[in-house]
Amino acid sequence: MKKKYAQWFWFIGGFAVGFTLISIGHAALPKKAVVATQPNTKGQTLTELRAAKAGTPELESDFAKLATQESRFAENAEQQKKLKAAVANGKYRSKN
Repeated sequence: MKKKYAQWFWFIGGFAVGFTLISIGHAALPKKAVVATQPNTKGQTLTELRAAKAGTPELESDFAKLATQESRFAENAEQQKKLKAAVANGKYRSKN
């Protein structure tokens, strides 16, 4: 009688584990018929949406803006000397 319960236990346990693994594997696969929609378009697909074209980039003004923002974070000469000394001493060398 004990052997019969053990067989049922292993059968149901194996079934549960197998079903769980198959379910997880199936959920990880992409679906064929998925229509991408935005929430507020009332079923309109993304291919049907019309958007205005972005203007041409203004590289000079963007570069100037980034250069001025970057100067706030640049190290001064004293900080650069400290960093070079720390690296030369092996304090901040990688362990590889």
